[in-house]
Amino acid sequence: MTTKKHLLELSKEELANYIKEISQPAFRANQVHDWIFKKKVNSFDEMKNIPKELREKIAKKFTLRSLVSSKHLTSKDGLTEKWLFCNQQEQGIESVLIKEQERKTVCVSCGLGCPLNCTFCASAKGEYLGDLSPAEMVEQVIEIEKITNERVSNVVFMGTGEPFLNYDNVLSAARIMNSPEGLGIGARHITISTSGVITGIERFSAEPEDFRLAISLHAANQKAREKVIPSAKKWKLNRLISAIRRYSRTTRREVTFEYILIDGFNAHQNDANELYELIKGIPCKINCIPYNPVKSDNTLGWKAPEPDICNAFTGIIRDKGIRVTLRQEKGADISAACGQLRAYKNIQGK
Repeated sequence: MTTKKHLLELSKEELANYIKEISQPAFRANQVHDWIFKKKVNSFDEMKNIPKELREKIAKKFTLRSLVSSKHLTSKDGLTEKWLFCNQQEQGIESVLIKEQERKTVCVSCGLGCPLNCTFCASAKGEYLGDLSPAEMVEQVIEIEKITNERVSNVVFMGTGEPFLNYDNVLSAARIMNSPEGLGIGARHITISTSGVITGIERFSAEPEDFRLAISLHAANQKAREKVIPSAKKWKLNRLISAIRRYSRTTRREVTFEYILIDGFNAHQNDANELYELIKGIPCKINCIPYNPVKSDNTLGWKAPEPDICNAFTGIIRDKGIRVTLRQEKGADISAACGQLRAYKNIQGK
């Protein structure tokens, strides 16, 4: 059986060409496109101003929606919401909405699990089943906008999966989200995060869009980084930093470094000094994140540092002239960290 192409992956021009091929008037393409991206309908039957015969033709050739909300949790403070969507194969896909005063950010997954097995991340606890399509990524944002009736202002490819191991699909999804004819989210409000896939960073530096780059760093020396990110054995830290410096020079864009603070492992004042020496000279900001433990897995014995330790760490970085933020814990009560809800589903069979 031939797999249908997803309508979300068709550009307006491609849709217009299809409408022309089936001898329909050109304005029908604008109508259909409006139903897809502006009205965000869930079925072809909702396209009321499209003739039934045309709707049936499109439905035979294309898929309109592929995700269904399976589970929806809201944090006690109401600022974080998490969804477990299921695709047509009933595989779990996680998305998180983070609400702040000036923006609504959706954390998008790009994979069905993740093959990199980072030790701090719940994404590694479930089976890796493959990459998501561009439509499955875009649809996460569309569904959240529909469910909450709120406009998403920012997107981060920072959920389950390694974006630069699914490079082409991720860039395609980002372009659909960015396009004025798609979701119309500004390029500077779309961030793609990588654990350090150097080949992806090199490709990304040549892209014309002003998408943002984030690096999951989490340690400032090779030995420590291998403990949290096993793939660091392949993508060595010295080569990674060199690639980031080249990216910065080529694009003249700021880089965000994500750094999970783990008590007794990478949160000492000496670690802060080592981190500064590693990245100094790179236009950047550092986002420090107290460790969010993976429930049902206590084998590592890791925990978040006490607040005074976190503040001392960020204070050293800040005093050296680098912008640094200490992320407040959000969504721990709803398993909002990457992969947690999907992992629980797999563990519990629910």
